Amino acid sequence: MKYTLSLAAVFAVCCAFTFSPKPVKQGPLLVIDTTNSNFGAVPNRGYAERTFLLANKGDEPLHITQVRPTCGCTIAALADSLVAPGHSTKLDIRLSADHRSGNFYKTIYITSNSRDAASEWLKFYGHFIEAPPLPAASHAQK
Repeated sequence: MKYTLSLAAVFAVCCAFTFSPKPVKQGPLLVIDTTNSNFGAVPNRGYAERTFLLANKGDEPLHITQVRPTCGCTIAALADSLVAPGHSTKLDIRLSADHRSGNFYKTIYITSNSRDAASEWLKFYGHFIEAPPLPAASHAQK
């Protein structure tokens, strides 16, 4: 009988640890709407622009401390560096396409106080195509 009670007690303790809920992580959590974006065919005149959404899915304020493109042809403009829990901010990307050709692969390094990773890479790619010629200026005839 003692053996059965001891076995039942051990079984109950094991079940309690096995089925107990895992602790929920706390703190800010950076979630980017897409970390890989295909810009597709980009005319090689002017700029290619895209907006990414950076959200805080955590329970504390998210501090985005750095947004750094790895190429001088890319500009990244962050709307807000402090994001409240449950809110988001926009990150506007502007890629200079003037006189470029071939495929491109660009990255932006984002540093924050996110609980899962202090840094994230946002990647985008595509290929430059020859832009159609500009229309000739029309001359009014007198």
